[in-house]
Amino acid sequence: MKDILQFWPAYVSLHEDEILSSFVIRNAFAHFLEIKQFCYSQIPNFFLIDQDVDFIQDATVLQIIADKANLSLSKIKATTLRGDPESRYKKYIKLLANKSKGRGFLFCPRCLKEDGANPFFRKSWREKKQEFCEYHLIEMKYQCKFCNAPVLPLRARLQKTIMPSSLSILGCYQCSKLIC
Repeated sequence: MKDILQFWPAYVSLHEDEILSSFVIRNAFAHFLEIKQFCYSQIPNFFLIDQDVDFIQDATVLQIIADKANLSLSKIKATTLRGDPESRYKKYIKLLANKSKGRGFLFCPRCLKEDGANPFFRKSWREKKQEFCEYHLIEMKYQCKFCNAPVLPLRARLQKTIMPSSLSILGCYQCSKLIC
């Protein structure tokens, strides 16, 4: 049995179809830490600069996240874009990562609103080339509705004026307003 002290104190459940970056961000904000500060202190060798976190394949890093979140390694691997060997969208994902330097994460504003106090970004939104939400049949967005900055969740900042802190994941890194 694992020692309870090695788990993250604030429990954040992993949602079905959640992408790794979203899970890490929600954990950081649940601990009232900025993303870089959280990663630096909690996940050794997990660098956020010059890499797409959702493509992480370092087994040591993924195991640390799994252990700290009290989840299996297979569940954490399933949150990565390369974690699903059956993904038929791998070529598209690589193309998107290379071509869309100025474009943010695709998201459905209604899905995020329906998440209530625990919004999260979906793996399927990054995997699939979709222009419309398959549930709400509305156009997917990729930028802030106020300042048109690309939605880049890893640049989100802990919003001390937004409660609960879990909503900080929806804060625009440029204007700090909620993206939806």
